[in-house]
Amino acid sequence: MPHPEMMSEEAIARMGRSAKPPAQDYPSSVDVMRGQAQFLRQCADAELPQQRRMREIGHLIATQDNRITDQPMFIVQQKQCIYGVDEGYTDLYHWCHKDGEGIADAVLAARLEEKEGAGRSTGKWEKIGYVEIWEFVTACFTEQGCIDYLRRNGHNLKETRIYAEGSFRNEEFRAVREFLMRLAEVPGA
Repeated sequence: MPHPEMMSEEAIARMGRSAKPPAQDYPSSVDVMRGQAQFLRQCADAELPQQRRMREIGHLIATQDNRITDQPMFIVQQKQCIYGVDEGYTDLYHWCHKDGEGIADAVLAARLEEKEGAGRSTGKWEKIGYVEIWEFVTACFTEQGCIDYLRRNGHNLKETRIYAEGSFRNEEFRAVREFLMRLAEVPGA
């Protein structure tokens, strides 16, 4: 039997004439099929929240500042320090206590620098070199997506930034991005 949405009102009525009379407590099969057809039409016309959100994202992609980057993906990054780098490979360092009691503040670090410069012992303090890197946290289609992410989860991160990364030769990302922008297009505009 064809799907109720595909059947015309006449076909549904013809089926009703050839069917046995319905029991009094139950609707006729014609009424059920009409109800199903009406429900399916309403579902087809209704917009799910996910569909609306996809259109909103597409609109943001189409209207955002791409930071002079062709089809960017926006990245949330956080700064990480990698310690133990030899002084010959970095200009960044901290004075760290050998027993793990912390890092010297600016005042103590200045005194330790003076001692080291004068050739005196710095005691249990040693100069440890480090480099700073930007570590990937998450990627979004829009800068607004990154801002929203940081609003929800930024308290769990260290120093952060939003970076626009290119999508050169990433056909999968570009196809999804294009699809989302097309969802946002206004018919007849």
